[in-house]
Amino acid sequence: MRHSGKNCSSSVRWRLNRLCASFRVVIASVIAVVDISCILWIFVHSAIAYLTFSDITNVLYRWEQGDKQFKEAANAYKKLAKLNDCDSIFKKLQKINSTQTNFKEKQEIDLEGFIEWRDRVLGITIELHPSCDFDVRHSWLWVLEMQIFYGLRISEVFAIKNLDKPAYDFKTNKLIIHAYNDLKNNPYRLIYVGKETIIGTTTKTGARVVKPMESLKYPNLYYDWDLQNPKLPTNRPKEDSQPETITGFFGNIARQNLKRWNAPFTQTHADRRLGNLLGLQAGMSDGIRAKNMGHTVGTNIKHYSTGTIQTQIDVLTQSNKQAIDFTSGLLEAKQIIKKYPNSEVAVVELISKIYQKSEHEIEDLLS
Repeated sequence: MRHSGKNCSSSVRWRLNRLCASFRVVIASVIAVVDISCILWIFVHSAIAYLTFSDITNVLYRWEQGDKQFKEAANAYKKLAKLNDCDSIFKKLQKINSTQTNFKEKQEIDLEGFIEWRDRVLGITIELHPSCDFDVRHSWLWVLEMQIFYGLRISEVFAIKNLDKPAYDFKTNKLIIHAYNDLKNNPYRLIYVGKETIIGTTTKTGARVVKPMESLKYPNLYYDWDLQNPKLPTNRPKEDSQPETITGFFGNIARQNLKRWNAPFTQTHADRRLGNLLGLQAGMSDGIRAKNMGHTVGTNIKHYSTGTIQTQIDVLTQSNKQAIDFTSGLLEAKQIIKKYPNSEVAVVELISKIYQKSEHEIEDLLS
């Protein structure tokens, strides 16, 4: 039986309206979760013109008001509405309270606790079932250990560009830094964290060079944990994975492993906070540690300066806080060389290592 023209037209309009409504929900969902710095910005920047305030709130209130996700989604909507002169939507969004009031309790781990748990995971202190996959355990422990040693976010471990070869600037092809385990050419074991991970997700604060934040109590962890031999896990997301699955891929697997292996913590950021405190204990300034971790000094002090009781005791009783600033150190070095002229070579080498400057630079400044 054929439809009349009128009914056919109504049916088409109904289907088009349904399609448009679905499209608006997709757009609203994308805006709520998209990283504005990525290529999808082009899409969402234009797409907001198709949205109604109702479309936005239908997606926004999928999160609980007061949660971090609610705040970030609301901020993304407001930014786009303002940029696109959607004044009516912007004013309505301004009236929504997006203040974050729900916070996760920050977990802490001390180095002794981590080492004790690590030894259990590897079967060093307990007997494990023969079916345990030690390659998987070694690789994911290596990731967590790199987090501690360098104070990295979990995803940043998968964005290190000089693990087993030098890192070069892809535009100029100039050398950025030698491989981090090439101690001849990279004696300070510096790493270069790029803008993207090995699966194409972006890092939070872009590219930067990072130095180790080594423990004074356990100075041989680099070798004890065999960090010089990269063991990146082989896990990769499926090709048809949702964007949010890909974005949180490495963090989700790490948390699953922490739970499966009965870790004393389930937040991977606990390792990052521990790394920061080891840097503090080693005498690294607030500014250097903040730069190392890819955020501001204020953020470092506010969010990364707490630790377990044992870690706090170590910071108070074993910290190397006696180092003087670089300028004062140079003045002292000049006085020593003036008093003992034959000591110049040794003094230059010592100052170079203390302040991590090249010997050539020190010689120029002392001349």
